[in-house]
Amino acid sequence: MLHNWRPSGSARLGLWLCGPLLLAFVLVTMTAGVPSRAADPPADRVDDFRAAFQKDIDTLIWPRAHELPELVKKAKDLEGDPDKKEDLAEARRNLDTAKNELTQALDQRDKDLPQRIKVELAKADTVDRVALANLLGDEAQRIPFPDNDKLFAIVPNYLEKLHPEIPFLIELTEPSNPVEVRLAATLALGKTKGDPAIVVPALAKVLRNQRNPVALRVAAAEALAKPIPYLQASQPLPQPGKTGIRTDTSNTERLKLILQDTSARAWPALIDGINDPSPAVRVAAAKSAKDISGALLDGARVAAPRDFLQEYANLLKAFRDEMPKLVTALEDKDPALRLLALGVLEDVATTRMLLATNVPPEQAPAPKPMTRADRPRPPKSLPDELPVTLPAPRAPSPLALSPAGERGRGEGAAPPAPAAQPTDGSSVLPSALKAAPPPSSWKRPATTRRPTSRTSPAALPTPTVSSAGP
Repeated sequence: MLHNWRPSGSARLGLWLCGPLLLAFVLVTMTAGVPSRAADPPADRVDDFRAAFQKDIDTLIWPRAHELPELVKKAKDLEGDPDKKEDLAEARRNLDTAKNELTQALDQRDKDLPQRIKVELAKADTVDRVALANLLGDEAQRIPFPDNDKLFAIVPNYLEKLHPEIPFLIELTEPSNPVEVRLAATLALGKTKGDPAIVVPALAKVLRNQRNPVALRVAAAEALAKPIPYLQASQPLPQPGKTGIRTDTSNTERLKLILQDTSARAWPALIDGINDPSPAVRVAAAKSAKDISGALLDGARVAAPRDFLQEYANLLKAFRDEMPKLVTALEDKDPALRLLALGVLEDVATTRMLLATNVPPEQAPAPKPMTRADRPRPPKSLPDELPVTLPAPRAPSPLALSPAGERGRGEGAAPPAPAAQPTDGSSVLPSALKAAPPPSSWKRPATTRRPTSRTSPAALPTPTVSSAGP
């Protein structure tokens, strides 16, 4: 019977010697197809590439870029003062020196860094390209975005030469590359904060192409608004009603510049993503749109309305043009998307309400002063509610007493003569006594029956008294 079989001593010795050899053979066979390479690039290689990417950024490029707008402003302020010609000449020399140093550093960076990236891509496989794309995105995110838009007028190609890695990342997003490489390059483009005229169209192309994988379109939707949460996390919150000077407003200015240009270009692509067939893509695009609308609302709470309307004119126009597509998202079957779309509409409506209620009315221009050559201005007409002429005097009452103590004689009676007024400043009472008739002319009125009809007292018969006795 087999279950009763026991190996002999020589058999046990053979199994004990062949067991480890058999196990080693199995392990070698399983790992024969795996190339012998490290999981991550060597540390010295990564550090060397980081040093080449960040060369002259903190010591020369960023200090000069931050200094140039201030030097330009200082030179313009000195131009109007004829007594400070020497200071003006020195300011112009400093401006030219800083501009030349910045231009030379950018030209050298635009020449050296692309060559280094080409060398790394030439000897990299799929895993190395994914690692290189992630490294480019992380290092580009460390480079600060300009906090003054006047720098773009002084050095027009500043962002293009500051980020020479963007063309390589855009090339890695093409369909000829593996999905892992395309995904890493798409996320890295959102971290670069490069020229919006180059970065945004590349990400919008990836998002709108429905033949791309869902994960790739989701990454493109997140990358379109990637700089906004990063900058919001490192800046103070807006405080309505408080006008105190903040210690650091650089991130606020950077966020404003990104909203003015990058977000205005990205908004149409995000609204198209909200109408994507995939629910994951729709939700990702709605989240990015909510980040943009929330940042715009925070700026509207503390900014002057007229300046706000001028600074964000492009973004507000994009809101108005894409509003019909956004409203259709309120009828989506996904409750998460409906909630996000409702939040975006609420932010836009609140922003519009703040701008409509806080815009002061336009003031009329001040009148120009008149000169001797000007003709006199016509007087303005009086308003209708004010009287133009004085009212006529009231007629005297027919029951007014006459100076002799008798009642008036109806409508035919002459009006009483006005009492003489003192001209020498004396009292009114003595003047009235002088104007009264003497006591000798006073007569006692005869007793008559009161008339019962409305006839004049002059028409009644005068009673006669007989001299004979009764």
